[in-house]
Amino acid sequence: RKYLASRGWQGGSLEYLDELGILGPNVISAHSQVLHEGEYDLIASRKATIALVPDMEAFLGLVEFDTRNFMDRGVPCGIGLDGCVVSYHHNLWYSARQLIQNQRMHDKHELHMHQKSANEEVFGSAELALEVATIGGARALGMDDRIGSLEVGKEADVAVLDTTRALHLSSPAALIASLVYGGGNNTEFVKHVYVSGRKIISEGDPVKVDVPTAIANAN
Repeated sequence: RKYLASRGWQGGSLEYLDELGILGPNVISAHSQVLHEGEYDLIASRKATIALVPDMEAFLGLVEFDTRNFMDRGVPCGIGLDGCVVSYHHNLWYSARQLIQNQRMHDKHELHMHQKSANEEVFGSAELALEVATIGGARALGMDDRIGSLEVGKEADVAVLDTTRALHLSSPAALIASLVYGGGNNTEFVKHVYVSGRKIISEGDPVKVDVPTAIANAN
C-alpha cells in the first residue's frame, strides 16, 4: 500500500496525482488537512483512506483540522501517530480524544472567525473516537476482516484495563467517555495486553522485556 504525506496539498495537486493513476484504494493519505472542498469528494470517489494525526495537529495549532468532511463521505479514517520530536506523544487514547476536540475547535473557528457556514451540531462522541481508533484504523489499512474488533475468526488483539482504583466521579454507564476523555491514557490502568492471542503485557509489565534497559537504549 502506498503512503502519501498529504498535509498541505495545494489545489490541483490531488487532481495531478489522480491523473497519474496514483490516487486509489491502495493509498493511505496521512494528515490530509487544509484540503479544498472538491478534494474531499475526489478522495472519496477514488476510495483512498485516511490516517489522521490529531495530536500533532493540535500541537501545531491547526484549527483547520477536519475529519467531518471525510466521515460524511464515508471515507475510512484511522488514527496515526507522528514522531515524538513533533507531537511528544505516542498515546492512542490521547489521540482519540484529540480527534473529537480538534474537530469541535475547527467547527467553532469556521463559524465565528471566518463567518463561514459550519455545522453547529456538536461533532462526535467518545464512542466514535473509540471506533475510529479501532475498527476505523483496520478499515483504513484494509485489514478489517482480520483485526479491529472482537469477533469470531479475527485475531485476538485485546487490551484489559483495570479501573477499580480510578476515581472518575462519573457513572459506570459513562465508561467509554471516562476512558477516552479522561483515564484511558493512564498506563497504570493497563493490566493485560494480547496480540493475536499471545500475551505481551502481564499485570502491567511487558513480557520478556527489561523495561529500564529498553527505555535507556531508546533515549
